Amino acid sequence: MAPGTSSDPASRDASGAGRACENCGAPLSASYCGRCGQKAVGLNRPALALLRDLLDGFFSLDGKFWRTVISLYRRPGQAARNFLDGRRACQSPPVRLYVISALVFVLGFQLSGIALIGIETEGGDLIAPADLDTSEIAAVSTGPINVRLHPFRPPWTPDPQPIDWDSLRAAIAEREGLELSESSAADLTEQQVLEQGGVVALAVLVGRDPLAAERRANLALNQAILAMVALFALFNVVLHPRARLITHAVHSLYFHAALLPLAMLSAIAAVYLSAAFTAAGAVLGACGLAAILALAWWSDRKVYASSWYGASLRIAVLALAYLLAFLFLAIALVLLSIE
Repeated sequence: MAPGTSSDPASRDASGAGRACENCGAPLSASYCGRCGQKAVGLNRPALALLRDLLDGFFSLDGKFWRTVISLYRRPGQAARNFLDGRRACQSPPVRLYVISALVFVLGFQLSGIALIGIETEGGDLIAPADLDTSEIAAVSTGPINVRLHPFRPPWTPDPQPIDWDSLRAAIAEREGLELSESSAADLTEQQVLEQGGVVALAVLVGRDPLAAERRANLALNQAILAMVALFALFNVVLHPRARLITHAVHSLYFHAALLPLAMLSAIAAVYLSAAFTAAGAVLGACGLAAILALAWWSDRKVYASSWYGASLRIAVLALAYLLAFLFLAIALVLLSIE
């Protein structure tokens, strides 16, 4: 079999005898290639065997690890195509690379001091959605008490402070439409408000300990980011119905292994640059978004052999579906984490 020629993994003999190595083309006489050392096994194996291969040397960052990382940005999609075509000895496997990238993503934001979702509690007048700053993605108001959610809260902003229950109680008692008219402000309890539900109950929950709520919200947001790997693969199942499921899974893992560090670096640089030059930070953030879209476009072309216009149409649909799914999942998980 010539190098680069793919075959059905189900038809591969585990011993490798009588076949050629799919990585270098050398004849195989054992379970490993005598020339390049690649293991002569296919992808259709028991889950325990795949897990064993994953853990074998997982934490060793050898030369092929760095070569794979560089190829993710220099030739997007090529690592996934090589893996699917059997040329796997010269690069890191997708799961290993993705797990390391996810750890880098989380640790990068931890070290930078930037919170993916920041909570701000303050007094003030009722804020209408149309009056919110563009940096705010949501706001919950209870009369004179405002609880806001900010994306990418920088480390130099003060931590959110607990809201005094007496202040909350007076604000809630004045608010219309809560069906609490029979209760006076003095008799109103947190339990009554929580049983009532709605945005006011959410404000009470956050007001108890906003810093803890912020930590739980950021953990939930990280979980939403990790879940997008599976959703990205499912979206590609719809957009590329003829491709095998393993193709979508490998493509999604390698793509997110490149996406997460790029998104992290772009967001951190944009936040810190915005502290001195607001417009420059916005431009840098837009450039990071454009780089992610270009990464997705090139990866689609390489993995699925798409034409440039076919890849453009698919990426437009994929980007919209990805964004909407992420927002829905993130909001749901954040609200569940607070409740």
